[in-house]
Amino acid sequence: MMHFGMEGQVKQEASGEIPYSLLLPLKESVNYLALGHYHMNYEFDGWVFNPGSVEMISMNEYELDKGFYHVRDGGAKLITPITRPVRRIKLDMGGIPTPDELYSKIGSKIESERTLQPDALVELMLYGDMGFPRSEVNIERINDMLKEQFKPLWSEIKIMRSNSKFAVNAGDLRGMTREQIELYVFSDMVKTDSRYSDHAEDIVKNIMEVKKKVDARLDPADIQKELRWGFEKIKSKVMVNEHKSEGAQQTLLSKIGEQ
Repeated sequence: MMHFGMEGQVKQEASGEIPYSLLLPLKESVNYLALGHYHMNYEFDGWVFNPGSVEMISMNEYELDKGFYHVRDGGAKLITPITRPVRRIKLDMGGIPTPDELYSKIGSKIESERTLQPDALVELMLYGDMGFPRSEVNIERINDMLKEQFKPLWSEIKIMRSNSKFAVNAGDLRGMTREQIELYVFSDMVKTDSRYSDHAEDIVKNIMEVKKKVDARLDPADIQKELRWGFEKIKSKVMVNEHKSEGAQQTLLSKIGEQ
């Protein structure tokens, strides 16, 4: 019985691994070498056996074979014990434009999952490029959705990758004044957010005006008025554009009806 990791059994090299060549001299005298250390099951050359840990200690071990060996004269048999149920759910966030649509997708995804016994361990992995900043994802809301659906003992949400397009390159800001930097940053953030890109110019102007009032320590009521005025202006433009679109559609339909 030995406690070490054998070289070549895990994807990444780890310190302290021992190559099989150093074990070969033992084979003349040993027909069963029990190993420990790596929390995964592997067998090598018919005489080296590593059962893996009985329980998971990390979600990185999800779906790895593990257990213990029942060893008799006829050989070794891996026994996989019944353990607490674990579920890892993956969802691609690519192409999802708003947080609300993300929550809707998550709801559909977890409802389609197989039922779980209460007190399971549940991990939701979100990956891919979002159409909005990672900071706008309400983790607590998603966790509540998992709790309602699965009644887990433990749950966790991991965002593996958000959208790098929301990061500002410091090199692009060299030589700019403070006001130019603010304009650049606000413009970049608004234009790359799919929810606001159609009205980026108006939104950025409104942000800049509000910031000036905040810096001047003006009355909060005046600042709120500035924000409200800016939003109403954008809303009016949206309504006008929708009205024009509906009018064009009605004209087209009327012409079709005349034919």
